[in-house]
Amino acid sequence: MTPPLTIHVLGVGNIGLLFAHSIAQSHGAQSVTLLFHRETLAKEWDAAGRETKLLWNGVLDKQKGYNFEILQAPQHAVASPPSDTDAIHNLIIATKATKTLAAFSTIRHRLTAESTILFCQNGMGILDEIEGKFPEASNSWPHYMAGIVTHGVYSTQPFHIVHAGRGKVTMGSLHIPDRVERPQPQPETLRYLPELLTRTAALAASHVPALRVLQAQLEKLVVNAIINPLTVLFSCRNGQLFRESDASAPAPDSIYDFATKLMHLLLGEICRVIQSLPEIQGLLGKEDIFSFGRMRDVVIDVATKTGANTSSMLQDFKTNQKTEIDYINGYIIRRGIQVGVDTGANARVFNLVAGGRQVSVEEIMEIFPELSASA
Repeated sequence: MTPPLTIHVLGVGNIGLLFAHSIAQSHGAQSVTLLFHRETLAKEWDAAGRETKLLWNGVLDKQKGYNFEILQAPQHAVASPPSDTDAIHNLIIATKATKTLAAFSTIRHRLTAESTILFCQNGMGILDEIEGKFPEASNSWPHYMAGIVTHGVYSTQPFHIVHAGRGKVTMGSLHIPDRVERPQPQPETLRYLPELLTRTAALAASHVPALRVLQAQLEKLVVNAIINPLTVLFSCRNGQLFRESDASAPAPDSIYDFATKLMHLLLGEICRVIQSLPEIQGLLGKEDIFSFGRMRDVVIDVATKTGANTSSMLQDFKTNQKTEIDYINGYIIRRGIQVGVDTGANARVFNLVAGGRQVSVEEIMEIFPELSASA
């Protein structure tokens, strides 16, 4: 069966719009259906003239002609498979991790074993929630993929984004241990979404093996688990965390000192957890890849390159939105329990951020007394 050409996009924030606009540029806007999980989004879409705008290197590009839908949660259990016209075959989910399960619930009945879903969010553990809520029979499991996006994108108004920094998209199948015997979709259906994305020039996308995409997920998780919560605790931009970061507005020396020490404390736990995960035991060189020294360099490099940025977690914190801490440090804590690695420092950071607390240097010393003894 030839898969339908439509790519559905759920989540029209910065990353969702980057995918939608880039696909429209390369393949036509009619190949994209935007899924709005709130009616207010449809009103903003009308106000924006039903077009997306992307500014890159001083050039503004506009795309229109998209399909769109306002999603409604099913009013009752749906037992029969969706019709060909109602089924969603290719889906990109770019909602925030905290909103993914609710948004996914509105379209789960439209997915089949021949559906391919690309998850593009911060953090990990979202699929565990979905699997827990939808313990489906094996003949209806979609094909799940993960996408790690390194492009720099921010919005200036609804449906208008600035592509501030060229990056790449790394995507691959998600490995699910208890699905070894699950039925595979038809090869053409399985290949359609990743092949289209690799032919979408602006995304610079590559399709890699499952173990390689897991490595990329975990590397991004490490970076997020350090930079995001520490920018909340110290109320600063990314580049103000560490002395090595080339920040435009340097922070007080006390922030550098304590943020660096706290990074070392958190990073030691995180690396031990990741190196112990059963799913990466087949990864060659895992001890070097997820060594303390290498991951520290990666964190510093990202903090430097994004020095002027305010982390998404700090943005959520300042606007009283639920942060993604449960899918970042919270995921590390849960996996640490599973593999028997202590994550006490991450647990304390998790509790501070989840509890809505920003702390002074003095409080940091009380909460993390081991910092006074660290070099």
